[in-house]
Amino acid sequence: MERPMWKVGIFTIFTFGLYQFVWLGLTWSEMKKEIKDDSMCPVWHALAMLVPIYSFFRLYNHYKTINSLLGKVGHPYKVYPGWVILGTIVSIFLSRIPGEDPVFVFILIIAFLGIQVRIITHGQKGLNRYFTVSREKSLVVLT
Repeated sequence: MERPMWKVGIFTIFTFGLYQFVWLGLTWSEMKKEIKDDSMCPVWHALAMLVPIYSFFRLYNHYKTINSLLGKVGHPYKVYPGWVILGTIVSIFLSRIPGEDPVFVFILIIAFLGIQVRIITHGQKGLNRYFTVSREKSLVVLT
């Protein structure tokens, strides 16, 4: 399902990054329908993000699956799973930095949320492009 990028960003900001779990579950469910793979479990996929180290592999696979869908419809856009993992590691690091100065803490929060928004909107942009092309191809087949 196509989602406006601004909504994905706003949800991420207002939930302080927790929307990532919802987004991962929703988009995994959508990709499951597109791929027709009953072994894909959206709830467990989203909950896997709570498991240290393993979450990186699941997140990488999520973005790799977006790329495979884009390739399936012949769209040239690519998402970058490696950069997503790096961004996730940096945002985790930022969230662990202690601080007492309110300005410093505010800057850390903004940096953390900025990275989270970029990670999720990057994936959503790929999915939006996939769904647009997929819809256009199905309309061509119907006419």
